[in-house]
Amino acid sequence: YFQIAMAGLAALLILQMVVWMHRQGRGLKQELERGAERALTGRNWLGLFFLAAVAVMREGSETVVFLYGLLASASETTLPGTLAAVVAGFAFAAAFYWLIQ
Repeated sequence: YFQIAMAGLAALLILQMVVWMHRQGRGLKQELERGAERALTGRNWLGLFFLAAVAVMREGSETVVFLYGLLASASETTLPGTLAAVVAGFAFAAAFYWLIQ
């Protein structure tokens, strides 16, 4: 039950972050665009590239670590259920994305 509670808490924290980003998105987008424009005007495109690359790698690695933890703890008897939970999680994320658009 502890693992279920922790996974639920992690999902709620991610959901809260997504809602916050959706609400704050316009202001953050404008701020990022201004910063990117300044970087490109100053010919600092390499720094901008590395910033974007690191951000994408960080998010991707978090996802891999999270899913690896789930799959590594699954035994042969629980693997189908674990994989179904991963698929359901992605489906829920896609549905939530569609709802906030």
